[in-house]
Amino acid sequence: MTLDECRAILEVAPDANLTAIRQARRKLLLRYHPDHNRGREEWATEHTQRVLEAYRILTDRLGQDAVPRASSLPSVWPTFHQDVRRRGNSTHRGPRTDRLFWAFDTGGPISGGPVLDCSGNVCFGSKDGTLYCVSPQGALRWKVELGAVISATPTIGDDGTIYIGTEGEAARHAERSYCGQMLAIEPGGVIEWSFPVADGISGSVGIAPDGQIYFGGHDGVLYALNESGKLQWKYAAQAAIYSSPAIDAHGRVYFSAWDRCLYGLTARGRCLWQFQTARWIRSSPTIGFDGRVIVGSNSGHIHCIDSDGKQEWQFPSGEAVTTTAAMGMDGRVYVGSSNRRFYALATNGTRIWDYETGGWVLSSPAVGSDHCVYFGSCDRHVYCLRHDGSLRWKFPTGGWVRSSPAIGLDGTLYVGSDDGKLYAFRDW
Repeated sequence: MTLDECRAILEVAPDANLTAIRQARRKLLLRYHPDHNRGREEWATEHTQRVLEAYRILTDRLGQDAVPRASSLPSVWPTFHQDVRRRGNSTHRGPRTDRLFWAFDTGGPISGGPVLDCSGNVCFGSKDGTLYCVSPQGALRWKVELGAVISATPTIGDDGTIYIGTEGEAARHAERSYCGQMLAIEPGGVIEWSFPVADGISGSVGIAPDGQIYFGGHDGVLYALNESGKLQWKYAAQAAIYSSPAIDAHGRVYFSAWDRCLYGLTARGRCLWQFQTARWIRSSPTIGFDGRVIVGSNSGHIHCIDSDGKQEWQFPSGEAVTTTAAMGMDGRVYVGSSNRRFYALATNGTRIWDYETGGWVLSSPAVGSDHCVYFGSCDRHVYCLRHDGSLRWKFPTGGWVRSSPAIGLDGTLYVGSDDGKLYAFRDW
């Protein structure tokens, strides 16, 4: 397919810039969406594939000077726990003081984490049923009222599309409701497509390098969709999936489920192995630098599993571990527990230190480039600990802090609270 043919398929001019090409792609994907083409689904699917192939070729071949890919200016925190490996690790230093930059108030608790687009805008959901986009200075850019409880952390794709799942429960006073849906939303709040999952979704999307979209539902199914929202395959676990899938360098997909199992799948949905724990798993898997997978369990253990599905070590915390572990650049594992403690573990699973908070730790941590670690607690505080486990600062909010923090390019820390506010901390 030549570049001229690609432009013809996308209906763009020879001098079209990246914005025009992305807008054309979105418009055509909506035109050929199966919901708009009842009775001619094959025709719509064929045209969708041509659009996606033309978009890929055009953005790949022209180079960054002519058509700079969105990934050439990547977001520093586009998904839950920073990337699809779920390491929660930033190459930027977070705030060293508890100086509040701003707080943005919504109408409901914020239990999911915020994410950042390539311009530094902050995207997050609230249990008031609304997806928000806020500027780096704390001003509302746009919002879209979905009418359904949002517990998940959004994911932002390379082209700027925002993916968010909703619970099966409607938000209060909702005039319309997208309950139990995976939605693809354009920047600005226009819904591109939706995919129904009747029992709801609380985990985040994982996007593979080929653009395939993975997520789990409360119906116990891991779904794989293409960029236009069409089902490619699905894999059924034996109980609800509350976790977010992780994807390794080989395209393997890992997820955990309420059936007590951690699963490893190929990119085509074939199960390679499953590892069973003593109790349910809500924690999302974290893929380490060596390919090992870290996951917590309601048995109170943190497990380290090798690439063949065999356990290398486990660490007992004594109470349920529902948070997702973060990994420092030195290989340390950071994770919180319902025993009110936050742990730093060595690569062999031995305890380096622990820090006691005043409540359950249900917030998955973020690690800055200076090894400071940030997390929230159900004692209503946001914490920052030094590399040695000592307290650098803590900040009181008006509710439990279950949200997972995100670190921006300029070092700003963003985190939500059950008091309905998104907080931004910055040293300057």
